[in-house]
Amino acid sequence: FWPIWVAGSVGAALGDWLSYWVGLKLEKGVYKIWPLSKHPELIPKGENFVKKWGALAIFIGRFSGPLRASVPLVAGIFAMPFWRFQLANFSSAFVWAAVLLTLGDVTSVAIKWLWG
Repeated sequence: FWPIWVAGSVGAALGDWLSYWVGLKLEKGVYKIWPLSKHPELIPKGENFVKKWGALAIFIGRFSGPLRASVPLVAGIFAMPFWRFQLANFSSAFVWAAVLLTLGDVTSVAIKWLWG
């Protein structure tokens, strides 16, 4: 559990850190890059979400498929303070990985119990 939890958490956090960095460096230039060039409505929605929820948006976005990829990018585009982003990023990654691993473990125990 522990090595997988740490590796999954760090991997998830580094992926969002990269997305944040791309948003920070390219700013509104990302609007021209696929897939955002095909879905320009995602940026204003993401901006409103980040403005409404602040650092909590990073935490919430981690647990929502549609938001997971866009929220860190938007946080970078609109220059959310670095340490605020990273605190939300890493803490949410560790919680997210623990929840996924725990759900997987509980499911496997339930399946073994039902068919064992």
